[in-house]
Amino acid sequence: MRRLQCRNQRGHENAGAGEGIEFKMKPSTKFGKMMQAYCSNKRLDIQQLRFHYDRSRIQETDTPTTIGLLATEDEFHVIEVVKAQTGKCQKCWSAFNA
Repeated sequence: MRRLQCRNQRGHENAGAGEGIEFKMKPSTKFGKMMQAYCSNKRLDIQQLRFHYDRSRIQETDTPTTIGLLATEDEFHVIEVVKAQTGKCQKCWSAFNA
């Protein structure tokens, strides 16, 4: 079993910054199951969130094994949850079109 803690880094709606939920996952369980549980608990839309481990985005089809989470008894692996960015940066877009 892998011990994970999903932690909101930036304080999105219905979840204060730094609040976490602990999950225990089998090495072969897909992260989609954990993502759905997190969103259900926080009453958030999964389409508006992104889950990251070690600065890499986690896909719903990934498993702890496929992203390289090692089995440890007393260590938490932190999954960062951030709000998906939408739209474009006006300053960046202006520089691109100049």
